[in-house]
Amino acid sequence: MNTILGVITDWDLASQVFNRAKQFAKAYSARLRIYCPVSDQLEEMNRYIGFDNYESVKQEILAEANRRLEALVGGDQNIDWRVDWQTHRYKGVAEQAESHSADLIVMTMSQHHILADLLHKADDWHLLREAPCPVMLLSRAEHPFKSVVAAVDSLDESEEHQSLNGRILDEAQSLSKMMALPLQVISVVPDPAYIYGDMSATTLMVDYRTQAVNTARDNQSALLSRLGISPDKREVMVGRVEAVLEEAVKDTGILVLGTIANKGWKGFFLGNTAERILGRIEGDVLVVN
Repeated sequence: MNTILGVITDWDLASQVFNRAKQFAKAYSARLRIYCPVSDQLEEMNRYIGFDNYESVKQEILAEANRRLEALVGGDQNIDWRVDWQTHRYKGVAEQAESHSADLIVMTMSQHHILADLLHKADDWHLLREAPCPVMLLSRAEHPFKSVVAAVDSLDESEEHQSLNGRILDEAQSLSKMMALPLQVISVVPDPAYIYGDMSATTLMVDYRTQAVNTARDNQSALLSRLGISPDKREVMVGRVEAVLEEAVKDTGILVLGTIANKGWKGFFLGNTAERILGRIEGDVLVVN
């Protein structure tokens, strides 16, 4: 890695983001850049009301953000930092990552609420579609970690998913080594019970589940062998993907998973596995695109 981009979106959690981004930069001997995209609800109100002193208030908000960020960086000449005004913060983050060829974005998770997400998607949701590099979403509560858990899809043998699996495992292995944590690889076979209800107990469905588990296990082994990765633990489990992964990392694991963005209206309402679990995972999540 050459450049780590730390993103400050919540001043209460600024030190957490700064320290984790600095840790990554040191471990990877990378350049650290801290970015603070400032936005305020006053801007939306100003569109309808037209405050006389709006520009003055905006400049005061930017000046305060600059003072805070300067104090956070502490005069370290090796750290670049920038504050600017963004109507949509995720766009500013994506642009910064692109223009500085960032290899990793580090930021805290947005607070997710079901109704709010239905009406107005959080910045996380949009950023995962726009970011040109992996995004480390930090939990809003700090806690120690015991493992790195890489989630790979062992049933989809398409070239796109196989390539994504490779990137997930590369990032997970690198993170595992950097943090000196054991690496666990997990694949989830969707349980027919969630789709077909009582029909899942029929002989046909039981045979399907057994065959799917065996196929996933064989594909997972072949994938790890091809990449030359030997995890400390690997397993194939059956269930609802979100629930299984939530359980896998509940004992302070860092989850690494991939996203292949659904865009447009389909993506707005359905999202994908990576985005559906953001509001459920208590630990940190590294999302690889």
